[in-house]
Amino acid sequence: MRKRLNGGFTPNKMKDMFGIINESVDTLVEYLSEREGAGVDSRELFTRLNCNVILNTMFGIECNCLKEPPHKLFSMGNEINDYSSWKFVRIFATTISMTLTKLLDINLVRGELFVHFMQAIKGSLRERERNKTFRGDMVDFMLDNKGETDDEPSAKKINLNEDEKAMQLFGFFIGGYDAISALLAYSSYELAVNPDIQRRLREEVEGVTHLTYESLMNMKYLDMVVSEVLRKWPIAVFIDRKCMEQFVIQPEHANEAELILEPGILCWIPIYAIHRDPKYYPEPEKFDPERFSEKNKHQINRSVYFPFGAGPRTCIGELLCYFPPLTENF
Repeated sequence: MRKRLNGGFTPNKMKDMFGIINESVDTLVEYLSEREGAGVDSRELFTRLNCNVILNTMFGIECNCLKEPPHKLFSMGNEINDYSSWKFVRIFATTISMTLTKLLDINLVRGELFVHFMQAIKGSLRERERNKTFRGDMVDFMLDNKGETDDEPSAKKINLNEDEKAMQLFGFFIGGYDAISALLAYSSYELAVNPDIQRRLREEVEGVTHLTYESLMNMKYLDMVVSEVLRKWPIAVFIDRKCMEQFVIQPEHANEAELILEPGILCWIPIYAIHRDPKYYPEPEKFDPERFSEKNKHQINRSVYFPFGAGPRTCIGELLCYFPPLTENF
């Protein structure tokens, strides 16, 4: 199934979503223009923008979360992605033991919220199938019955029922809702406290007369900036992976013993700590896009830079996560 779903995030599919994302960014520009000189909460602002993007590109639901009061799905999305206090403890419990999760009947999403979202998603699926319209979003991808993707002809067709399609779309919502808004907020912060970098980036962006998918992908300094944001502020502070075969970690100091990882052991990999380890990144607290220049990026070992995870379980929405920061009006 994963290989089949990868087809929804290929460059060709990103091109289809490009126009939809730009519409949401234009709405943000209008919103800020009307409030010129006023202070804004950047995290909330970008969460609203991201809600527009996610609902449009994933579900085909058109809404304006920048309006007051915001769309009801925005409020529900915030509740689902609230990781404070007891909610974080419950999430932590699911990573330790699924047996404990089932025993304590731990649910990460309140039942009423889950039902409402599933109804909204199924409504989009049914309406699109009934009207035979095409928007180039994830709903269209889920309804595509060709069985192969243009980019991955080897991906076998998997017949998903309505509940399974809705669950996949709901999973994409959970995975992208908070991640992209956080990335946007951190990007804006670093540009604000590093005016020289902001100035150089603006020069590159303003040098493009017409923003297209191709011109966006050719903005080298923009890519360097986003890569450094993801290095300093990775979307996930850690990931977990199951050990598939015995592996021995050799001691580095005299008072240490070797550590043997047996198959089946769940390992936590601290992305945040690795990305800020001076052994791999000199002056790790410094925001320096030059780390990812053509001259320097080959010096970075892929095994110590993985903001989207690594291996066959890497985030399949990686390309989508880049898009809002790249299309934002810096």
